[in-house]
Amino acid sequence: MPLVAIRINEETNKRIDDISKKIERSKSFIIRKGIESFLEELEDAQDALHILNDPTTKWLDYDEAKKKLNIN
Repeated sequence: MPLVAIRINEETNKRIDDISKKIERSKSFIIRKGIESFLEELEDAQDALHILNDPTTKWLDYDEAKKKLNIN
């Protein structure tokens, strides 16, 4: 696994240290999971923007969506 070095402020370091002790996992685990989560959210946002900006995307208004979902 590649090694990446980062600089973080003292407050963030303390937060990572505190949570790692609470859940009995390494600081590396906490940081890795945080980065993975952030990247997933960022990728989801990019996908959403792509859909929003796609002129071929078909949109339903509220009434059309209710009808399609069989909601009264």
